Amino acid sequence: MVAADRKAGVNGATGETGETETTDMTGTTDMTGVIGADAMAPEADDLIPVSSPEIERKSIQLQEGETLRILAEKLFGNREFWIYIYLENSESIADPNRVPAGIQLTLPDPGHYRIDPADPASVNRAKELGDQVLHS
Repeated sequence: MVAADRKAGVNGATGETGETETTDMTGTTDMTGVIGADAMAPEADDLIPVSSPEIERKSIQLQEGETLRILAEKLFGNREFWIYIYLENSESIADPNRVPAGIQLTLPDPGHYRIDPADPASVNRAKELGDQVLHS
């Protein structure tokens, strides 16, 4: 036995549409023909790409007596990560072995370069890249 029948149209608030909703005496609702909002979601081709906000880049001034290796050890826990500091600042550093004190350096994003001093693969990647740069 059917207790209530309701015709469903378009809900102006949610955009959901449907045909009928029927509730029987047991309280069970038959949602046959009801289309949810997720079925009306835009296709991937219809989505407009949104540019992500710029990540705030940190910078530091190289102090007297510091090198890129010393700075990398202080900031990232291993001297091999100097290469990423160099790569972020290669336009203003002619020789990574001779960086003048007082230079303002942009720090690399650890996530971008997968900097992890506890991961031997991360350290080895940095070492190999550093060796390539120094021997090129």
